[in-house]
Amino acid sequence: MMMEIESCTDIHTIHSSHYDPMVICNEGSYYSDEFWMSIFVYLDSTSLINISQTCYGLSLLADDKPLWFKLLQKDRKKVICIPRNIKQHPKDIYLRRKDFDTVSAAIAGANPDSRDQIFVAPGLYQESLVIDRSVDIIGEGPLGSVVVEGSTSNTIISRATEGSVSNIHLRQTGHWFCIDIEKGSLRIDGCDISNTILSAIKVGKEGSPIISNNKIHDTHEAGVAIFGGSGVIEHNEFVHNRYGSIEIVYATANPIIRHNIIHHNRGYGIHVHTQSRPIIQANTIKDNESDGISCWGAADPYVTANKISRNKGDGIYIHEDGKGTFEHNEIFQQKLDGIRTSKSCPYLISNSIHNNEGDGVRIVMNANPTVRGNKIYENNRVGVHVYREGCGTCTDNHIYANRNAGIQIYGGGSTQILRNRIQHNRCTGVYVSDRANVSLQHNDISYNGDCGVEVVSGASASPLEGNSVHHNKSAGMAVYVDTKSINLERTNQIFSNGASHHADYNSMSLEPMAKLSPLSPPTLCHQSHHQHQAKGSVDDSSINVITREGRSTFSMKSILSRSDGQNPEIVSFLAERAILHKLCTYAYTREYYHAQYWYECRTCSGSRQASGSTEVSVCEQCAKACHVGHELSPRKFGHFYCDCGQMTDTTCKCMPSDHK
Repeated sequence: MMMEIESCTDIHTIHSSHYDPMVICNEGSYYSDEFWMSIFVYLDSTSLINISQTCYGLSLLADDKPLWFKLLQKDRKKVICIPRNIKQHPKDIYLRRKDFDTVSAAIAGANPDSRDQIFVAPGLYQESLVIDRSVDIIGEGPLGSVVVEGSTSNTIISRATEGSVSNIHLRQTGHWFCIDIEKGSLRIDGCDISNTILSAIKVGKEGSPIISNNKIHDTHEAGVAIFGGSGVIEHNEFVHNRYGSIEIVYATANPIIRHNIIHHNRGYGIHVHTQSRPIIQANTIKDNESDGISCWGAADPYVTANKISRNKGDGIYIHEDGKGTFEHNEIFQQKLDGIRTSKSCPYLISNSIHNNEGDGVRIVMNANPTVRGNKIYENNRVGVHVYREGCGTCTDNHIYANRNAGIQIYGGGSTQILRNRIQHNRCTGVYVSDRANVSLQHNDISYNGDCGVEVVSGASASPLEGNSVHHNKSAGMAVYVDTKSINLERTNQIFSNGASHHADYNSMSLEPMAKLSPLSPPTLCHQSHHQHQAKGSVDDSSINVITREGRSTFSMKSILSRSDGQNPEIVSFLAERAILHKLCTYAYTREYYHAQYWYECRTCSGSRQASGSTEVSVCEQCAKACHVGHELSPRKFGHFYCDCGQMTDTTCKCMPSDHK
């Protein structure tokens, strides 16, 4: 226990240069630590250093961290530069620091042969930084306390081999990039980054940055634009960027993009093009104004384990020679399709594609994807939709509970359908029409709400073999008298289909096909039931195959000139047939997409779009009879089905009486 102090040494005496330090040391043991600390707070750095050299006890007190921290805060300038290998003690920082008024001056004053650290005090720094040597620039205080703003040049230009920028709000208000990484491996960590004119971050061909844990937002172009560079982009938040979050361009661009949250951007989520080859892994891409991922121009990305949802375009759009492997992603609740492919040849493997407003997978315009091992379910339209000369292979998928057909192919589409389970779809399992040619082998096609397989006039299914077609509501297969090379005799198992097996259908918790007849109106179409004794076909009550009349029984001219000046296209056989009898085309096409002329009824679309639904599209007959006096768009041509005929809140005047 310390002895009671009877007299106190005068503080001014201690400050005196004539006082012998050894006396302090020898008498120090009589005074408490608190007493000495109450004196040390009045000393400058030189006095503290002198006292620390007197004895071990006082050296410990004179090295007190809070004491030196207060001195550092009092004596430093706004920006300090210290060697990287320094001890993280306020005393060492105080003694070895260099003081500067600007960040630019600190970079210029850093040792080019080492990786110095630059600490920036809170405040606004209106300057442009050129990082030409390896430094670590660190903002002090909470994020947002330090703001570096550029307006007459890039906020940061990085040319150093390595280095970092962290905990700083970086912004650009002029016609420049916020950060331009010309080369090197700069690390940008924990920053807030924005740009009112261009992209937030540009990565050049020789750049390989690590961009992590940042908020990148409110840019006029892309959040990060990679022009041939590489690097890692991870754990960032991208939001409210005009052209999207990340754009990747050129053959040398191969960054890794992982674990980012990309949402509410005014364009795409990620845009990959011009031969780039990024890895896009485990990101959340949601609520963007356009596509979740757009891939074109011979880009070849590897896209895996992402969650892509609620985008207002497609989940993934692969077009214009796009390539890539897209696997193990969950793609759901897009405004349009889950995945759309056009003039491209990607691999779509083991994805979960569900609850999209459009199709699960759409394949058009000579696209030739490999669609393998996916779960495609509960989409609002078709599970896999192939038309306009779309091709590809569809193997080992589970396609179920889609609101329209499981697979629909038309418009010159050509697809190999192999070893799929096509089940529980609201309409037909596989619907083939309009010059399509499919190979249908070894599939399980069951519990669908219309036919298992329907092949309409002008289409062909060859080979059609080894399939198990059962428990479909209307029939196992529906074919037309002029259908090409159907070859049903090739060992298909067709059994337990038709109305008598409706209980089996309900037992699987399926939604019935309300108001949809499996057949065309009886006065217009001949129907016959055939019991094909293929393997497994043992139930005489089963409606296994029905045959319908073909195009050859009608004389209406099918080649009509396109009003837009393009090449003539074939009007669908079923649409042609309905118009001939002055009926709504829905009476024949049902909810299957067929080539025909149509209009948008803007009068009826208004209230529907206000509730978030799509526009009301009507066939030529309904435009004349049901929508007289309404505001109609110019006549269009395309594949659609008539909304007027299938709407339940109004009565279509052009539907036959047994459909109403």
